[in-house]
Amino acid sequence: MLDRLQAVVKEHQHDNDLNFIKACHGVLTEIYPCLHLRWVHIYGKRWAYIYGNSGDLGQSSLRIQLSQDYGICIDNAKLVEPVELDQAMAIIKEHYNGKVMV
Repeated sequence: MLDRLQAVVKEHQHDNDLNFIKACHGVLTEIYPCLHLRWVHIYGKRWAYIYGNSGDLGQSSLRIQLSQDYGICIDNAKLVEPVELDQAMAIIKEHYNGKVMV
């Protein structure tokens, strides 16, 4: 399943950040249809919503920092096996780690 995510990350590696996020969001919600994801831009301690599920924001969301500037909040992360979730986030983080910040 995560092969599809890797392919999308590679396919969209040169896209702008929002298009990359939308592509990854699409794959993750295709693989895990009930997952509630919110992509955020990180401004210090403030995590500002930029894309994804915006309704019914959970108080106990799992917050994962993908890079210095971007993160993801997952309201119902328990729907995904922890190992799979770690692998998926590692694939996305790899994109940001290899990206040249301008």
